[in-house]
Amino acid sequence: MANATTRPIGKSGAFGWNKAGFDIDISPLVACTMALQGVWTTCRNPNRRQHVMH
Repeated sequence: MANATTRPIGKSGAFGWNKAGFDIDISPLVACTMALQGVWTTCRNPNRRQHVMH
């Protein structure tokens, strides 16, 4: 995270990640951010039993 900055996306307050240099890999940071967003916005009920269809 020390080598990443944020950039605004649209006018709703959303943001994206920018890397500070050409040799910086921010893909793990982006992946973690997207996973966290998915956890916050999921509508899945973890107590619901799911069945596999064959």
